[in-house]
Amino acid sequence: MLKTRRILAKLPIFLMAIFGSSAVAQNENNPFLTEFKLETRADVMSNFVPGGSTSDNNTALTGRYFNLHLGGNLTDRFSYYVRQRFIASDGSVKFFDNTDFLWLNFKLNSNWSFRAGKDALFVGGFEYDARPIDVMYSAYYWDNYYCFQLAASATWTSNDGRHKLMAQFGTSPFAFTGSPYGEQDLFSYNLMWMGQLGEHVNTLWSVNAFDNGNDLHGSGFLGNIALGTQLKYDKWDGYLDLICRSQEFMFAEVDYSVVSRINWNATDDLKVFFKGGYEYNSDDHPYISDMLNYDIMSVPNSTNCFYGVGVEYRPAICKDVRAHFFVADYNRDMHGPTGTSNIESLMVNLGLTWDINILKHIK
Repeated sequence: MLKTRRILAKLPIFLMAIFGSSAVAQNENNPFLTEFKLETRADVMSNFVPGGSTSDNNTALTGRYFNLHLGGNLTDRFSYYVRQRFIASDGSVKFFDNTDFLWLNFKLNSNWSFRAGKDALFVGGFEYDARPIDVMYSAYYWDNYYCFQLAASATWTSNDGRHKLMAQFGTSPFAFTGSPYGEQDLFSYNLMWMGQLGEHVNTLWSVNAFDNGNDLHGSGFLGNIALGTQLKYDKWDGYLDLICRSQEFMFAEVDYSVVSRINWNATDDLKVFFKGGYEYNSDDHPYISDMLNYDIMSVPNSTNCFYGVGVEYRPAICKDVRAHFFVADYNRDMHGPTGTSNIESLMVNLGLTWDINILKHIK
């Protein structure tokens, strides 16, 4: 009986090995399985509020992410990709809300491809484009961007592969489970340019129109222009994101976010980074009583300034493991009918990220 239990316990691993090896060998040029891994991140987070009470200062050990990645090819023209998160907040969050990607891609030729399914909205900026597990601390607008939506898109790629023009129609980020708008038929219209200019400059630029479910300012849309520019040189790289949002025609009144990060790759194992940003929302509508009539990416009538420094370490003996440490300061001013309030906090974070690259070990 004990021997039988041991065999049964090893059966899933045995089947996984058979499945993985056969899938890889199915077509050497277009394998069915090109990505199969789990990734996770856990942080020790400390938050300190200058002049605050003891209850305002807290330290917690928390699991930030636990994700499954699956990707590959169905034929030489059709490919697929899935990323599913298994850590979510309690409440009304649904399983599909935590499905980041679940799309099918059709490659017509070397220039044109078409994609449909659960996808990230095509919005420019390098903080937005980064994997969430790699974003150490973030802008307020990033925290409130419900970017993973059902969408369909078309992409044109230049012959040299250095430029992509992308058009997408999908659900608006204003429609999500738990939103005051509910899951209405709200849509988004997105155009993006992903470019490589020479050896040192990359771009992620977009123009977007998000249906916000109301016509307070006459349009019923939140306009978005995102200009993300990245520079790379030797051991240094960095980006500057400028995001402008407006519910007024021709951007008569603008909310904006400016975010930048600079990385110094000191060695193959060690990276030192600085990141900061400034955000501004000019909307004077009361936050609570008029909740449907504001830019969900930023608190109305507020400013937010943040900056910090940190390190990331990936040991040469195992690049699938990353340790990080950072210190970041946040200062937010909010202006309302009852006056001005200031929220300042100092965040200290120590964490560990690791991948379980199942496919690599099967091979």
